Amino acid sequence: MRQIAVIGLGNFGYYLGKELYRRGFDVIGLDIQQELVQRVRSEISQAIIADSTEK
Repeated sequence: MRQIAVIGLGNFGYYLGKELYRRGFDVIGLDIQQELVQRVRSEISQAIIADSTEK
């Protein structure tokens, strides 16, 4: 299975992650905002609260 990470789950990241998951990708979504992670949690493979600005 092909794996994709979507960093940022705002409007673009949300719909991108959903579409890639629908097309058979294993999608991991990352965002610092808990609300955005909760919104997409059931629609992609994994959603994680993370700050992508730190190493």
